[in-house]
Amino acid sequence: MGSYYIIKSKIDNYIKCYYVNVSETENEYNILIGGLKIKCVNIIINKTNNIAILELLQHHFKCSLFSDLKKGDEVIDLLKNSLFFVTSKYHDVKYFELVDNSFILCKNKKRISLPDLSFVKYNKTWYEQYFNAIPDENSKDDIIMIRKRIIKKLNKKLKMNYHDFINKYYTEIIFKKNNIINVIKDSYNKNIIFKDFLDKLQEYDCVFYEKVFNDFIGNLLKGTKWIILVKTIKTYNINSDIINTDKIKDNDDLNILFKKLTKLNIKEQNQKGGNLYNGGIFIQTPFS
Repeated sequence: MGSYYIIKSKIDNYIKCYYVNVSETENEYNILIGGLKIKCVNIIINKTNNIAILELLQHHFKCSLFSDLKKGDEVIDLLKNSLFFVTSKYHDVKYFELVDNSFILCKNKKRISLPDLSFVKYNKTWYEQYFNAIPDENSKDDIIMIRKRIIKKLNKKLKMNYHDFINKYYTEIIFKKNNIINVIKDSYNKNIIFKDFLDKLQEYDCVFYEKVFNDFIGNLLKGTKWIILVKTIKTYNINSDIINTDKIKDNDDLNILFKKLTKLNIKEQNQKGGNLYNGGIFIQTPFS
């Protein structure tokens, strides 16, 4: 037997709604948040230690009700409201754990490690920047060393002559794309080639960039462990209502939704299959 809710999030002058499905076993609560059929957030609360684990975050346009979920700010809103829901309903939760396996998905389906790319561009990972995540205590020293290593590698590699750089990393196919070469040359000469990527290069097929980034930086921050404190979530600028579906009577849209929900046999989804990326968090191009 599950519990069902709707999160009604007010963002500026519009509203986003998310459907919540909570199931319970002897040892844990399993919380799925998203649309009617697509669940894009999965949080599991361990009843023994009261630690919440963020098992899944993914983007899909059907992650919200009534309107499509857009990438970028709306993905951030979805996760912030998911964390807010947990802390509002389960007051004993101490903090949230996550493994950052997020990535940028290029047009050619190549993947670039998002925590590494975000650190190069912003000096923070995506979870640090938008959710004030902090390193897990056991990972803290490792993450400090990794960041120093990234900076050292970046400074060393970019001393390479531009023509040697092109000859080493770019194929004949790339040379046919003069517009890309011009963007790369301008960024390289300014020593901001990696920082420029999200602003300029992502509009292109980035098979070449995936190769270069992985060689320059690698996936050093990929798979690192982080936590989000409950007191941090209280600082989020969230304007939301949590509605138990049993009590939906007045709002026309929600009443129609409730009727649909009673007819749908929504099966509990085990998101540990194809949606998880190496057992951690999956984010599909949140910046694009």
